Amino acid sequence: MRSAGMIWMVCAALAACFPGAACGAEDTEVLARNAAGGNLQATQELSRRAEAGDPVAQYYEGRFLLSGPEGRNRELEASEWFRKAANQGHLPSMNFLAVMLERGTTDVRNLEEAIKWHRAAAEKGHAGSQWSLGLMELEGIGTERNPISARIWIEKSAAQNEPHAQYLLGMLNLEGRVVAKNEAEAARLMTLAARAGDPDAQYRLALMYGSGTGMIRNTQLAVEWLKKAARAQPDAQYMYAAILSQGLYGEKKDDAAAVAWLRRSARQGNAEAQYALGLVYAEGRGAAKDAQQALFWMTEAAKNGNKRAAEDLARAKDRLPEAPASELPWMEPFKFESPKR
Repeated sequence: MRSAGMIWMVCAALAACFPGAACGAEDTEVLARNAAGGNLQATQELSRRAEAGDPVAQYYEGRFLLSGPEGRNRELEASEWFRKAANQGHLPSMNFLAVMLERGTTDVRNLEEAIKWHRAAAEKGHAGSQWSLGLMELEGIGTERNPISARIWIEKSAAQNEPHAQYLLGMLNLEGRVVAKNEAEAARLMTLAARAGDPDAQYRLALMYGSGTGMIRNTQLAVEWLKKAARAQPDAQYMYAAILSQGLYGEKKDDAAAVAWLRRSARQGNAEAQYALGLVYAEGRGAAKDAQQALFWMTEAAKNGNKRAAEDLARAKDRLPEAPASELPWMEPFKFESPKR
């Protein structure tokens, strides 16, 4: 699933009409573009139209609120604008409202209502709501599990070339879940989604090239796709750090670069990266020794379910306040686990 952060990044693309949307009056779209560019008169006129009930203007009012510096604090206000437009059948607003209800803050989140709006938008052909509804039905999020219906919605979305739907359908084919296992079809779908820029698909495609799953094994292409995925995907960032730390697959060994990728992954919550980063600061390889940073990242890794970090912290618990870093029992030479070849 997409993280909440990715959803709000989408909201910042204010100058373009929502892909596939049944946009309102053309002049309202022009007003919205001018307002996004800082035109005060356009901003005032857009607000006037929103207050008067124009669904396209209401849609952009909601997007402007979310894209502002306090966007996360104005979700409730934004959701009301989307709701007003959605109640008039404005398709992009129906989807935005559903996404906010599914993944927004506590004040906004309502999974049952999210299902309602995703379904309404999906039935009108919105590809984003189709895969979201499919995923929620597949996993039983806000509704009872319904694998058959889930597959149908994901397939409908994938048929519209929605990258994340292609990724999800690829995973179903790869795992033999809901559909018959078909690694070649999984590879085809992953390739489509990866080429469209989906980072999860890029990471999975890298693994498939690296292991020869559904395609001829090609480690050079595996690393190329891994690099693309690492721009945003924390698991890919961790694996690329592992490759750099050992100089695998034709990549030059570079501890400093490996640590930089580790930090990016760890900051996004990857427990393996957090544990490895803790060892980096304890050992001082690729970064200066820092007992406080070592303890911080070990603790974060343990919170996120890394058993090795939890065990190391438990062994060190009674000695941490006074023991120098070099004497901590979880000190060991920094070494990543190698990716499967």
